[in-house]
Amino acid sequence: MVCFKISINLQITIIVKMKKFLLIALGFCGMFSIKGYAQATFTTTADTVWASTTSSSSDLLIPDHITGNKIGDSVRVTWTVDTCDFPTDWLATGSVSNLSICDNNICYFNPPPSFPMWGGSSRNTYVSAPYHYHVAADYHMGINLTNATSTGTHFLTAKLTDAVSGYTKKVTFVVTRAPAAVYNVNGNDEISLYPNPARNQVNVVFSAESNVKTISLYNMIGRIVSVYKVVGNSAGIDISTMPSGIYFMRLVDVDGNVIATRKFTHQ
Repeated sequence: MVCFKISINLQITIIVKMKKFLLIALGFCGMFSIKGYAQATFTTTADTVWASTTSSSSDLLIPDHITGNKIGDSVRVTWTVDTCDFPTDWLATGSVSNLSICDNNICYFNPPPSFPMWGGSSRNTYVSAPYHYHVAADYHMGINLTNATSTGTHFLTAKLTDAVSGYTKKVTFVVTRAPAAVYNVNGNDEISLYPNPARNQVNVVFSAESNVKTISLYNMIGRIVSVYKVVGNSAGIDISTMPSGIYFMRLVDVDGNVIATRKFTHQ
């Protein structure tokens, strides 16, 4: 009888301990899952949006609208400018801001000397009004380059966050400003590569009239590294697995003609 009671008590103790262990393990896994894989509580029209202009027509409004994904609920988006390589004369003219970003609540500007949105580093954080389920609402960047002198392709990336769930995504606005009356890709003035130097991805933007169909990457000794098929007038190329160094990007049209070659550095 004594042995029988000891055996039963031992079994009960083991079962209780195992249940406690399983509950703790499941709770830990649940916490890890929630923190590590936040649900996409909102979407944007695109991850990257492009706009191009010439120095004779330079007032741009570039939309990338936000849609709530919470069924029967809404989401407020907290956002900030994460990185930007716009030249100084793109950001402001004298004391007047050339740059603005609007959410569904209000439009914000970037006047000097404080440059509240971006002044070489990330600045203020802003909060939108609620974005509702399956309703696309305003989020856009505006830039007035009428008085700017710089040309080229530059970008601004905004970081959007749902503070409740922790879900975060980044959206990038790419702006190409060409000299007035110059719109011939074969002259190589309309092909821009950024960022340079690059770490994980290098982007190239070109005119649709160029009919670029293939992009090839070569190393310093002329050996081909990668070949990519192109759809549209831009491409984002993953270089994260390539060794650091200097590379050449060759753009080829549908007839096999080399449109342009660009050099970039992989850090």
